[in-house]
Amino acid sequence: MKIGILSFANANAWKYARSAKALGIELLGITDENEERGRKASEELGVSFIPTKEEFLSLPIDAVIICSENVKHKDDVLLCAQAKKHILCEMPLAISLQDAQIMLQHCEENSVFLIPALPYRYSPPLQRTKEILKEGQIGEVVAMKATCRSKLPHGWQATRRLAGGGAIIQNAPLMIDIMRWLIEDDVAEVYAEIARSPHLNIDVEDVATLSFRFKGGVFATLDPSWCLPDSYPFPFDATIDIVGREGALIVNLFAQLLSHIDENTKSFNWRYWGSDIYLLMLKDFSENISEGEAALKASDALKALQVAWAGLLSGEKQEPVTL
Repeated sequence: MKIGILSFANANAWKYARSAKALGIELLGITDENEERGRKASEELGVSFIPTKEEFLSLPIDAVIICSENVKHKDDVLLCAQAKKHILCEMPLAISLQDAQIMLQHCEENSVFLIPALPYRYSPPLQRTKEILKEGQIGEVVAMKATCRSKLPHGWQATRRLAGGGAIIQNAPLMIDIMRWLIEDDVAEVYAEIARSPHLNIDVEDVATLSFRFKGGVFATLDPSWCLPDSYPFPFDATIDIVGREGALIVNLFAQLLSHIDENTKSFNWRYWGSDIYLLMLKDFSENISEGEAALKASDALKALQVAWAGLLSGEKQEPVTL
């Protein structure tokens, strides 16, 4: 399989590039509207930098990984679909429900796959969690409590103009998708409390707590805040506690950590040694595209985003929103 990466605006582009090399997937080239950023990445990776998207899409590639700023996802997806390239797009898929629906329709009309980047589905702890739930080991699920917190992002991701939103739009969808996937149910109602820390000088929410009522009656909460300090030894967390009538599960996606104390730099960090979920996702994407199948469904990303957008609306209106 041959791929190209469209933009290195999102740092996850580096994860895809390194995963492609490890998997033996040929990275033919990259393009980036920020030429300095793109050329720097191409030199470090040893691949061609293509100055325009049109030239980039003329390469003999099977698929494109889109890591541009959120607000550019729609135009980039439409362009790739028109060129008959399959697409793996970073989340959030779009900055509005209408844009996402247009993207899905355009990809269907051009017979290309639009795959959302949902790496948490490839987490071994979560895959085992789903198996335990299917086996009925904790009985009927009645409640869930999750976190997907991170440090404050810098640059475009902390601006409404390029990101489309803050912590709710950028952090929450991945864990909302996991909740839906684990219990195989949709959210019926969402209520959120949100805040923008005045000392940060940003125009998006950085603190949020969401409460969900699922159609089947399950109650859940989620904290997607940008609340981890710069001194925190890891850039993010992802946890979910699940309470059933006959037991409970406490799940930490990134608990496989080594504590690293560096006396020279007087620093303390955690180093993750568990499974590389981006590599696992790209491997599945490659194999499924080669077989003409969709590894993940854009409709699932759409539903997660719909809940996130409802949460943002709830926080602004300070009242529950029914979906």
